[in-house]
Amino acid sequence: MQHSTSFRFGVSSGGWASTGWVGLGLLIAAAGTGCGTQVSSGYLGEALLTLSGSVIVDNPEAPRDLVPVLAFDKPRDDAPPNALLLQDVEHTGEFPSRFRLGVFEPPADAALFDVETASGARLRYAWARIAAVAPEHPSVLAQTSLGESSYCLGRECYTERSRCDLSGECYREREHCSLPSWFDARGLEESLCSEVATGGDIAAVPASPNDYSRYEDDHCEDGVCARTYEWCHNPPDGNACVERADGSCRPAPENCFSRTVACVEDTNLPMLPPELDEMRWMERDDLTNCGIVSRQGNLDYAANPNEWLAGLSDDVNVVYVPEDFDAVAFEEVLMTPPDQSGFSVLVLEPWNDANLAAYDACNERTQPALIDAHNREHGTSFSLDEGVGADTELGIQLLAGMFRCSREVRGRWQPGAVASVLTLDVSVPPAYE
Repeated sequence: MQHSTSFRFGVSSGGWASTGWVGLGLLIAAAGTGCGTQVSSGYLGEALLTLSGSVIVDNPEAPRDLVPVLAFDKPRDDAPPNALLLQDVEHTGEFPSRFRLGVFEPPADAALFDVETASGARLRYAWARIAAVAPEHPSVLAQTSLGESSYCLGRECYTERSRCDLSGECYREREHCSLPSWFDARGLEESLCSEVATGGDIAAVPASPNDYSRYEDDHCEDGVCARTYEWCHNPPDGNACVERADGSCRPAPENCFSRTVACVEDTNLPMLPPELDEMRWMERDDLTNCGIVSRQGNLDYAANPNEWLAGLSDDVNVVYVPEDFDAVAFEEVLMTPPDQSGFSVLVLEPWNDANLAAYDACNERTQPALIDAHNREHGTSFSLDEGVGADTELGIQLLAGMFRCSREVRGRWQPGAVASVLTLDVSVPPAYE
């Protein structure tokens, strides 16, 4: 899902805030994993950063109502950030057409990077992008991978979804849907099978397939065959063996859920009745009466970003450094530092032949030095010709160096209170879809 957004705005580190914020601004307040809105009519103090301009979102799938937020990279130990912390901001006017926004609070401590440079200096900073989101939105946007599987037992169907970040933290859910009643009368094959029994509570079984086991039992008598599907929660202590009345060894019945489907045997059927044929479960896509029956894990990952995120800007960045920041350390870690502490705006120029050549030259100059230093310290023999894994310590260093080169050759700090015309490409990164 791609969106083009054109921003025209001026930037200031104060001024507007000298009179405070009174009147028509919207105060977006966090509430659980979502946010609500209320009118702010009081004096909020001096703004730390102001922006004004307009945005055109060329995307029919974007939410109808949008508000601006700052999306801060969330630090991770010894790894690139893969989640964003969303900070709500005050704004007046009509977003995204014509608006003015103010930032009155510094970023949360959870958004501050605290790194030690190669020379031993320490640097604390926060890095954000401008995002357009629905008024009701989660507080965390994580880069996650989506897994999904579906199956049906008789008329009852289930879809299991998982969203996991790069560190293995996940949200998992199970959705239950029922096939419409007319499914039972669609033909001979369907009419030969029916659900005859259920047991337990599906909510007792976790949504994560790694945390439960599935069992199947078959029994035929007098021309009728029945298959029982049973899901059982695996206890944390790993002791999943409880002797059942039939002599089997499985988790306790109260930790299980089961469905039994019975089918009349008919040797004239060309294939196994569909209720017992797992290869045909995915054919059933006409589902009704759906609802989530099980949730677990990190609820911050539960929301589908396409339902509330219109896009992020990679061309305009908001950077925060405390008053005592070390300019030399900033240059060593990130790039040429801003002229002032607090909030500053970094604009990245579009790629062209000149800055692309400068970017390549920067990488050719810095990457061999990083590899040589790593090899000397660890006794390794990495080289660019043989490739370096992006998830290794050296790979992370090389990626950071590439981002630094990009900022150095394309970046310019926006002067305070000077209006400019900027064009931003705002899109939902594929990893967040």
